Amino acid sequence: MIRVKGKPNKGQNDSPDEASLSSELCSERLTHAVTDGDPTDHDKNRQIPTPKKRSSLRSAPKYENADEKEKRSPATSAAFRILQSGANSKKMLRDKLLKKGFSGAECEAAIEECLSLGFVKERELLLSHTLYLANKRHFGKKRIRMELYKKFDRETVEKYFDEALEEIDFQKNAREEALKLLRRGKSYLVRHLALLGYSSHEVYEALKDLPFDTGENHSDDGELFDCDPDET
Repeated sequence: MIRVKGKPNKGQNDSPDEASLSSELCSERLTHAVTDGDPTDHDKNRQIPTPKKRSSLRSAPKYENADEKEKRSPATSAAFRILQSGANSKKMLRDKLLKKGFSGAECEAAIEECLSLGFVKERELLLSHTLYLANKRHFGKKRIRMELYKKFDRETVEKYFDEALEEIDFQKNAREEALKLLRRGKSYLVRHLALLGYSSHEVYEALKDLPFDTGENHSDDGELFDCDPDET
């Protein structure tokens, strides 16, 4: 009988007990994977890390249990997601919810809940937007009112409009706008400031004593200040 010398194959020296144990473990794992059997004590004690939840709305409500969360309507959930991306007025929020297919009643109910929770702050948003329009874009009172109607309900604008204008120096803003475009000439500036929503008196005061080009003909300045604000 001829014996072949060489290294034994892997597993040849395994004892029968080790081989049977390995077979039993494999069989047990397959059984649990296929049949959903009861987990072992080791599996019960094992702590499985839970993924971190994304941060919710900055000021979103914290429900104490799942039952309270289920009470939230689909329209309200959609409103929360919209507010998560930025501040919205009632009008802006209503328009976005209507575009998503919610009925008028559902939209109003969702908006009322957001208002009661303090997520929609009409006054603060209107005051902030008014300051932006006046001090950054140099809009006058008439133009500001028109722009506010695009983002807020009429009753909201009428309620807070006077308060929003209290700290705005329109004469200073009109003067700055005129100085920025001084080279365009007086005729252009009269029409430009009128389109921005300034009154004839504000336009006159803003352009008074500015060093315009003497070559420009302004024989009758009174006619310039009677221009139609809507004329381009």
